[in-house]
Amino acid sequence: SAMNIAERYDPGTNTWETIANMSVARTAASFSVLDEKLYAIGGITELSGEGLSSVEVYNGADGIWSSGIPTPQNFLSGNAIAVDGKIYLFGGGTKLDSQPLQNNDQVLCFDPATNQWSARANMPVPKRSFKLVYFKERIWVIGGFTNNFSSRVDSYDPKTNTWHNEPDLN
Repeated sequence: SAMNIAERYDPGTNTWETIANMSVARTAASFSVLDEKLYAIGGITELSGEGLSSVEVYNGADGIWSSGIPTPQNFLSGNAIAVDGKIYLFGGGTKLDSQPLQNNDQVLCFDPATNQWSARANMPVPKRSFKLVYFKERIWVIGGFTNNFSSRVDSYDPKTNTWHNEPDLN
């Protein structure tokens, strides 16, 4: 179920501490850290409900969540990663009203210098629930779910805004 609680891990003491609650309870959200701030992006408030486009930003210096710039559409079960001072948000699903969840191939980039989301080259295959890794100057999109579990691996070059097909998982 969707929750608004948040916790922070301190590797120095090997402990978790509860921090301020987000203003919106969400599940299947994407998270990324940029400039020492935690971004909670999209998600869904309940499994039968509509996806979210809202973004909340946690500033660890003052312990406060604030509203961020919303995404152009709702996103859930996608993934986000910070690279070179920007957040890249990949795929996931979109859900409106009582319609079934639709896989998404969209890629968005948030630039804090302009405080805007912009569209980037779409993923080769719409999917959700995958993992991201930044390696050799590319963002690797690994596995996930299309209509079935996917072994597909692609990499995205943020400098050239291009995609490369990589060897599939076994």
